[in-house]
Amino acid sequence: MEEPVQVVSLPRGEDLEVLERRPPSYPRNAARSGKEGWVRLGFVVTETGKVEEIETYQLAAQDDEHERFAARAVTAIKRWEFKPATVAGEPVRRSGRQLMYFTLYPEQLVISPGLDRIGREALEAVSTDDPARLEASLEAMTDLGLLKIGDYGYFDLFSAELARMQGDNALVLAHADRAMPMFRDSPATWAEHRLLRLRFQAYWQTQRLADALDEYATLVEADTALAPDDPIHDLAALVEQELASDQPLVTPGAITPCLLCLDDEPFFGRTLSRPRFSLEARPGSITKLRLICPPAGVDLTWAEGRTWELEDFRKGCSVTVSGEANAEVRLVQHPE
Repeated sequence: MEEPVQVVSLPRGEDLEVLERRPPSYPRNAARSGKEGWVRLGFVVTETGKVEEIETYQLAAQDDEHERFAARAVTAIKRWEFKPATVAGEPVRRSGRQLMYFTLYPEQLVISPGLDRIGREALEAVSTDDPARLEASLEAMTDLGLLKIGDYGYFDLFSAELARMQGDNALVLAHADRAMPMFRDSPATWAEHRLLRLRFQAYWQTQRLADALDEYATLVEADTALAPDDPIHDLAALVEQELASDQPLVTPGAITPCLLCLDDEPFFGRTLSRPRFSLEARPGSITKLRLICPPAGVDLTWAEGRTWELEDFRKGCSVTVSGEANAEVRLVQHPE
């Protein structure tokens, strides 16, 4: 006998809101040497808006200067003021992440001398879809030494392009997500537009269709020179057809280490495009299953053949799975 669909209800709420940002102070030695960089922080904001449990879990480079950047970033985030997240009108603890930049030229996107030539070679490799040549350009960038925010931005952009050529959509999104803030509102608008295309394609290929359409809408708004006959318009129309179809959306994947998380615990996570879903996996391979509609979340119990339906479905809801490393998982999103 088929198990009935389990209906899940998550209350609406308001996510964290930053009320006041205080920039980190710049380490004196780094300023003298012209060194720039970034630090990724994880933290928890309590019900009263206090910042706790701060961790630095990614640095642009493992060196003394970036350790100093990390210390200044932690000091700065402690002084930020937040409006706490709420669920059903009540304040709740909520984890947050912040990518904090250290740049001597906030109104520009400066790159190191010599990177121009390597960047042009990398662009040629992208235009000819030559992964070997692009990989050599990335190695040359590393050998030259990444010193400026622009260096890191272009390195991640070209790394995302290499991941695209290699068919690794998770790596495309990891590099693109890190590079995007560096190019947003910068003079290098072509780089921002290229990152939006890369994210659109990666979302589409991993069946994150609602996310893909969001990227497309952002690209159309950002790139006023986008040609009417650009192929991305047809691809977006295809995504809309897939989303509206009466066929299941099937996303295969595996429980693997998260590239942008605080720890290396293996997990599988996807944004939902439909309210009804199931997960196919080998019995015993899933140890934790969580449905999240920020800031609310609920733990679910996996069982073979079980299907869930989210009441009051809204944009941004996702499902995450933890369990046996490298175990295969298939997310199936059913038509309504």
